[in-house]
Amino acid sequence: MKKKLVLFLAFILLLTGCTNEYNLNINDNNISEEIISVIPDSDIIPRTQEEIADGIEADDQITPFIKEEQTPFIDNNTIKYKKSVSKSGTNTIVRLSYDYDIDSFKRSRVYNECFEKSIIKRENGYLRLGFVGNFYCLRGDSITINVKTNRKVLNDTADDVDNNVYKWTINDSNQDKVNIQMILDDTLDTKSSDGYTLILIIVFVIFIGIELFFIFHKEKERRNK
Repeated sequence: MKKKLVLFLAFILLLTGCTNEYNLNINDNNISEEIISVIPDSDIIPRTQEEIADGIEADDQITPFIKEEQTPFIDNNTIKYKKSVSKSGTNTIVRLSYDYDIDSFKRSRVYNECFEKSIIKRENGYLRLGFVGNFYCLRGDSITINVKTNRKVLNDTADDVDNNVYKWTINDSNQDKVNIQMILDDTLDTKSSDGYTLILIIVFVIFIGIELFFIFHKEKERRNK
């Protein structure tokens, strides 16, 4: 069992705000990761006049999470997340994103440090994705895990599926028994393949039509001579 994280931010997913998301988009052989944390200003600004006078933040972990750069890999501190910080009403929204290929995703911090057991592997023509057991990065009431893919999904344990987005919710009641699993076809979604094939057919038909037009036109000119 992985040791429960207690150091800096419990790495990335501080997730103290009321709305927290971890998004994965599996597109071909690439995985786009996005971490979104919506942090209320009340968790950032000092709560008392004495703290304001002393320059003390409300939470010494939240401020570094907002201001400092974060790294997506466990073995490389030079590569940084793409990061954006914005305001919405009385909340600060922090977005971290990074694009991996399937093999490099196995070196990501979330994959290695937030779940008791993480799995992503190819076998017998399938791609298996799984996060099971304890979740060590819950810092708030809940977090929503969203997975979207252009591959055909053969099996899943999602709590909900909405417009091809597979959703799981982790909270205090189930963070010790997470069961996020998907079996994907290790090829592109047939819809994407069919669309590509259709485009090729259309181009081919147009090309043949143009060729026939020139042949007919030349034949007509020859007869008129």
